[in-house]
Amino acid sequence: IHGAITSKRIQMSEEEATVLYPRIKEFKQTHGREPSLVAQHPMERRLAEALEWLRNKKRERLRAQQSA
Repeated sequence: IHGAITSKRIQMSEEEATVLYPRIKEFKQTHGREPSLVAQHPMERRLAEALEWLRNKKRERLRAQQSA
C-alpha cells in the first residue's frame, strides 16, 4: 500500500524508468531483495521509485484493457 501511495507522487518519465529497470534487476540479484523506498542511499530509493512507477503503469494498462 505504501508503494501505491508513493507511486502517485513520484516524478519520473517513462524513459527514466525504462533506463533504470536493468539496474533494478541487478540490485535484486546482488542484494537478494528489491530496492527500498525508505533506504538511506539515494540511488536505492530512486530505483525503488522507478520500480513502483513501472508497477503503477502496468496496473493502469491492465485496468484499461479490462474496461475496454
